[in-house]
Amino acid sequence: MDGDPVVFRNSAGNPNSDPPQMKNPPRWRRFRALAVTLGLVTVLVAAFIWPFRWTSAGFRLFGLPKARGTPLTQTERALVGIWEWRAGNGHSTLTLLDDGTLLGKHGGGRGAVKWRGSWRRTGDRLFLSTESFDSLIDSWMALSNGVLGWMDEYEVVAWDKCLLLVPSDDMSDFIDDVNVQRERGQGERMRYSRAGSPTTPLPGLPDLPEPWKSRLVGVRVHGEIREVLEKKVVAACGTRDGARVGLRMFLPGGKDESWVHLRILTASETECTLEITSNSSGLPVLVGAEITSRSVEVLPGSSGR
Repeated sequence: MDGDPVVFRNSAGNPNSDPPQMKNPPRWRRFRALAVTLGLVTVLVAAFIWPFRWTSAGFRLFGLPKARGTPLTQTERALVGIWEWRAGNGHSTLTLLDDGTLLGKHGGGRGAVKWRGSWRRTGDRLFLSTESFDSLIDSWMALSNGVLGWMDEYEVVAWDKCLLLVPSDDMSDFIDDVNVQRERGQGERMRYSRAGSPTTPLPGLPDLPEPWKSRLVGVRVHGEIREVLEKKVVAACGTRDGARVGLRMFLPGGKDESWVHLRILTASETECTLEITSNSSGLPVLVGAEITSRSVEVLPGSSGR
């Protein structure tokens, strides 16, 4: 009858039994337990690592550079000094002291930032760490310039009488910049920090180990497009002209940023096949057009032709 209470009965018909309870499916219980366990492990690991992130103990723990105060080797001592980077209104300096201390400063249109850290060379790599800030006007600028990163890793590249710091992950881009003449010393513009005559044009080629050395091209490679395919072209320039697999080339048209960008996929003695990697301006790619490996004027004293 309407309004009568609902009576739950067990299998034996006993009206005093408790109502049935809904139970979580076993798979959800396992998932919840796994999530809780992973969360606890993450918190414990973070709590252990965080206090040591920039200390000498942290360096030893993760196999990174030695603690400050350790005597420098002869190779490390050559890195002591001021490293500069400039681009437009931006100007950065990294000062490496002989006690392993790093002092950094960056100024530009968005403000200025100073930081302090450590540096050490391990094998062929230079590690720079940020420990504290002396002043910070624009945190966004600091983040965009990488000064708040965990640990920066660089290759030290010797070029004539100059040393350059190239991020280890950017070596392919560095090779491209060298081959297209963008990193030979261009007054107030440079992509990589330098020590020693930072604005002096750099002759010849940098001293690099393999496999990077074989990708350097000391001459201007150029040729005429013979055939246009879908997203590819065949050009009349081969290995005898300096063409190398992986070499970046350009189809000029207006300003540098509007040029068609290409990269060599295969190369024989007399011709090469190139992939069109960028054509943001929609320039026509036609048979008979000339492509080149240089995006800027060859500087006096270089080995370009």
